[in-house]
Amino acid sequence: RSRFVGNPVMQYPWIAFVISAAVMALAGGLFGQLVRQITPQHVGWLFNAELVVATVLGGTRAFAGPIIGAFVMVAVREFALRFPLSHHLVLGVLLIGMLFVSPGGLAELGARAWARLRGQLIDDSATGFVGGGERPWTRP
Repeated sequence: RSRFVGNPVMQYPWIAFVISAAVMALAGGLFGQLVRQITPQHVGWLFNAELVVATVLGGTRAFAGPIIGAFVMVAVREFALRFPLSHHLVLGVLLIGMLFVSPGGLAELGARAWARLRGQLIDDSATGFVGGGERPWTRP
């Protein structure tokens, strides 16, 4: 439909990819300045998996989700290091529990809690999101 009216629909994914690559290049450059050296450990899949876990933990549907997930991931990792033999188990249990409680991550959980405090209820059955968002209905 959009192509029919003349919108360049094939350019939008390309533009989004270019913007994402630029932001990730900036993040990689800043990370290199932060740690002052890049080792093969930073290039492996485990480091990248931690970034994906932080994104999923925070939420993929909100802009602030990955930021929230990164802060929580660092805090939980520092807590889990007290248990040296099972710190990966603590992170795994947290991630699986979060996916069961709130598949949209911590950002969705916060939005639901905020909507409940304001007395609004959102039901978006297409995404499974209940409890906050774009279409507020007041409870009777």
